[in-house]
Amino acid sequence: MSKDGYVLHLKNFATEENNTARQFFEALIKGNRSKLKAYRDEEEVLVIGEALRNIYANNIVNTAFFLHKDGGSIAPDAGATSPIGNRVKNLLQFKSEEDECNLYPLFRNGVIKHNFISHTLSNIKPSHKPVAQDLFIAFDPSKEKMGDAVHSLYEQQFTQPVQKREFIAKALQHGQFIAVKIFIARTGRPDFDTMQSELNYVSIYALHKAKILEEKLWNVTAVGDIIDVTDEVLKRYNFEQKIIEQNHQAPKSYKISQVGIEQLLKA
Repeated sequence: MSKDGYVLHLKNFATEENNTARQFFEALIKGNRSKLKAYRDEEEVLVIGEALRNIYANNIVNTAFFLHKDGGSIAPDAGATSPIGNRVKNLLQFKSEEDECNLYPLFRNGVIKHNFISHTLSNIKPSHKPVAQDLFIAFDPSKEKMGDAVHSLYEQQFTQPVQKREFIAKALQHGQFIAVKIFIARTGRPDFDTMQSELNYVSIYALHKAKILEEKLWNVTAVGDIIDVTDEVLKRYNFEQKIIEQNHQAPKSYKISQVGIEQLLKA
């Protein structure tokens, strides 16, 4: 309810089984459209919302990723990372080209493919809330092959809690442990109203690029978010604070084997 008591904001929490309220208000609005007045919440300072949005987007620590339709399947399309360095960013840039991110841990490990994302997307609609799942990752960048350096398992793939703690302990012993919460959701129609000024700006200098961008936006079928929950998970499984702090340090990319050290000492 607004301060003056004239505006009442209602939000519908309809489900697939019960959407009576939505149908009622759709019919109510449709039948009284001429009597209803659109209310715009104007900014006190012009374009302050856009400025705050850009500042937030440039400093966000989470990682967003986008999936597109590739024939009959869904494939990674793009990722958005923060300029601020962190362990998740280091992981996703392992064995990847400059200005790219590698979403390998989300989709498979060296042995099996993960079906969490594909299974979730086949069972949700754009109107549904995002689905979340924790992903445990053992990261050892000293390994040459991706399948050896990164081993990941979703929480649902563990059958007992003790298996999770053993996985964490082994990851800490051989490199770095990283836990992330993956949010995945279906996308609907692109909201071009919020980005029309940007598209118009691109069109002035490169019309073909603006058209390509618009086509890519239409092809996006899902969006996800990667949130670092490593410290929370380590505390959950009773690891000491000292270990939690040490795990923030990036593991070395190359290790000297024990045999090599002995040979150096004998030389």
